[in-house]
Parts: sequence; structure tokens; C-alpha cells
Amino acid sequence: MKHYLKAQGEQGWFEVIAGKSLLAFTRGEESEAPVSSKCFAFVQTYDQKPKRRLFEVLQSQGHQLNQQITFLSDGGDTVRDLQLYLNPQAEHILDWFHVTMRLTVLQQTAKGLPQTTCDDEGTYEVREPVRRSLERLIPCR
Repeated sequence: MKHYLKAQGEQGWFEVIAGKSLLAFTRGEESEAPVSSKCFAFVQTYDQKPKRRLFEVLQSQGHQLNQQITFLSDGGDTVRDLQLYLNPQAEHILDWFHVTMRLTVLQQTAKGLPQTTCDDEGTYEVREPVRRSLERLIPCR
């Protein structure tokens, strides 16, 4: 998760990447999965080796290089770069808040579409089918 914090004085804003690493071990669906977790945070522009430090946190927790990693984030480049450094095959999931934000932008864009379009074969509805498709994606409010 990324946070933007305001520094005291004239330094302005800076980005903090914070997260929680969960390592679960399961042997079957019936078994209780012991979960090991560690929190971490760093400022990429301040920390000398932030990626290395996170790598060491994961290693201290028992993470192996061939294990799958899943990142839940806002989809920003800094977290994507971190993911690629740690494990290029890692799964990346966009968090629900940012999915909703992107869908809201698409809804606003759909409102600006023309009602219809036409070509040599006929006239087709545009705005309404797009609006209905987007409406199905967004949970009830």
C-alpha cells in the first residue's frame, strides 16, 4: 500500500510504501493454516536499498525464491517495480478502491460517447450498451 505523507518544513510530500507479508502453510482444506506475518514500510527516496530490505524481510519469514508472491496495490509503478525485483512471475492484484476509481472514470467517459454510430452496414447503439456493461461491474451502492 502506498501512502503520501507531508514532510515538516519545506520538503513537501513523499511516498511511503507499507505492507504486511503473510506466509501461510496449508496441508489440506481441513487443516488450520498457521500464519506468519510481518509488517514493513520504507521511503524509496530515503532508504538506501528499500527493495533489498523488503527482500530480507521476506527471507527472514522463510520465503523461498521459487515461492509465489501476490501483491495487492494501487497499481502504481513503484509497487510494480518492487514486484518485478522480488519475483517477476508474482501475481499483482489491484485493490478494490482503485478498481472502483477506474470504473468510475470509465462510467464518466461512457456518458460522453455518442448515442449511436453507423457504417456501411447500419446504425449501432454505442452509449447505452457500454453504460449497461459498466453498471453490471459495479456492486450495488
